[in-house]
Amino acid sequence: MHICFLSSEYPKAGFPHGGVGTFLQILARNLVKHDIRVSIVGLNYTDEYEETLDEGVHVYRLKPRKVKPITWYLTFQAINSKIKEIHQKHPISIVESTELGLAFIKKIPGIKYLIRMNGGHHFFAESENRPIDPWKGFQEKCSFRKADMVFGVSEYVINHTANYLDFADKKGPVIYNPANLEHFYQADPSKMVPGRIFLRVPYARKKE
Repeated sequence: MHICFLSSEYPKAGFPHGGVGTFLQILARNLVKHDIRVSIVGLNYTDEYEETLDEGVHVYRLKPRKVKPITWYLTFQAINSKIKEIHQKHPISIVESTELGLAFIKKIPGIKYLIRMNGGHHFFAESENRPIDPWKGFQEKCSFRKADMVFGVSEYVINHTANYLDFADKKGPVIYNPANLEHFYQADPSKMVPGRIFLRVPYARKKE
C-alpha cells in the first residue's frame, strides 16, 4: 500500500509548524514501520524544490509560485503534476488531505481520495462567529464532492461540519489523532496540587 498525504505543514527543522504537521509526522513514521509506503506532497517553507527522506517517509516540498491572482491555480497544478509523477513510479493507493485539499485535484482512476476533518473553513467560520468566505467556501464544497470518504478526528468535528456540508453518503468513522507517548513520563502523585489542572515543571535541555 502507498498513501500520499497532501500537506504543506509537515515539520521541517528550523521552521514552525502546527498540530496537523505534528500528528502527520507521527502517523507517517509509524505507517512506514508497518511496511506502508508514505509520501508527503506540499509547498516548501522556502523558495525552492526539495526532496527528503524522514525516517522512511518520502517528503516532496514543492517550490511556491506566487503570482496573483492565479497562485491557487499554479499550486494545484504543481501538486497534480507531482502526484502523477509519483504514481507512475510507485502506484498510489490513497490520497488524503484536510478539508480544502481536494478542491482542484485531478482524480486518477484506481486511487481513493479521503478527507480527514480537523476543522475546516465552514467549521471555524461558524464557531468563531465570522462569515463564510465565498472563495474558501466554494473550494471546500468542491473538495468534499471529490472525496470518496470523509472522516474526522472527533465526533464533534464530523457532526458539526455536517450542519454545513452534505457528505452523508461518504461519511466515515472517527479516527483519533495519534500522540507520541515517548514524550511523556510516569506521573508522580506526590506532586499533585488540589485544584490545579497542570503542573509546571522546569525545562531540562537534553545533553548534546
